[in-house]
Amino acid sequence: IQLNAISEPCDAIHWMRLCFELFCATGKNAYMDDFERTYYNAFLAAACFDGKWGSRGVRSHARHMYASLQADMRHHHCCVNNMPRGFLNAAQSFATIDGETLSINLYTDFKADFQLGDSQISLSVNGSDYLPKGVAEIHVHSTSGELPLRLRIPGWATSARLEGPQGIIDGSGDSFTLTLPSGESTLRVSFGRTLEIHNRVPVQESIDWCIRRWCGLDRTKAQFLDKPCSWLAYGPLLLARSTLEGSTIDEMFRTPFMPFGFGAAIRPVKTESTRTLAAFDVTLISPESGETRHAHVCDYASAGNICDFNKTESELFSIFF
Repeated sequence: IQLNAISEPCDAIHWMRLCFELFCATGKNAYMDDFERTYYNAFLAAACFDGKWGSRGVRSHARHMYASLQADMRHHHCCVNNMPRGFLNAAQSFATIDGETLSINLYTDFKADFQLGDSQISLSVNGSDYLPKGVAEIHVHSTSGELPLRLRIPGWATSARLEGPQGIIDGSGDSFTLTLPSGESTLRVSFGRTLEIHNRVPVQESIDWCIRRWCGLDRTKAQFLDKPCSWLAYGPLLLARSTLEGSTIDEMFRTPFMPFGFGAAIRPVKTESTRTLAAFDVTLISPESGETRHAHVCDYASAGNICDFNKTESELFSIFF
């Protein structure tokens, strides 16, 4: 992720489409890994939580870019009009069938029914703990015969465990493969992960062009960054601080960034917000002074997905530390 990054929802949507088609054609998990990262971050960040609108561009910090008029149409915009396509691709990707094998690819909450040969398959996934803790529970009902099942192991997972009818299995590679008997089966998957720290420095040669591209018609130039800083990823999630989750403007934009080489620890926490997918407490430790900073963070998609044409400070956020 670049400093002062901005991307259109259409970019995310068409990248998801390409990744899904390549995954179906090749079965390679790398394509579904990219689909997952794009869906949970750049795509969902562009969808307003109330479902009434979407962004014109998603930014790395400050606020997302919104537009209400295109070609004098008050209720249409090409970026927003493309959002349903992204949700449809996501629904298609949750579970797929390859020959006689049912493949579960993503672990968000969903229910699905399939006809596989002579058997009717009912599938439900409880993924409420997947983003904060890497855990999901899967319920499968097959009316007749055995069911070959594949469970994707995400590329970011440092460990993988499956608990089910065949006991506890520690996984490796890109998937769990097993055969379920007819009737009801319950499985639980859990994936380990590490907190990743990525460093970025400004690119001076293109800074004027970046300012014009990043600011657009918004009054966001005051938040344009020109100092080295870092961003954090945890499993499939990009992490962010947000005024919606209690962070202050001073914390995000006026406090000096952590020096490169800092250490960090993370733990999931409950959030009172019904609009936040995952929340965490992060501890940052300076390598030079030993200074410790504490930050409450959430998933990037939930950090600023409120359409506020009045440009208040209610939805400011930042992925940079």
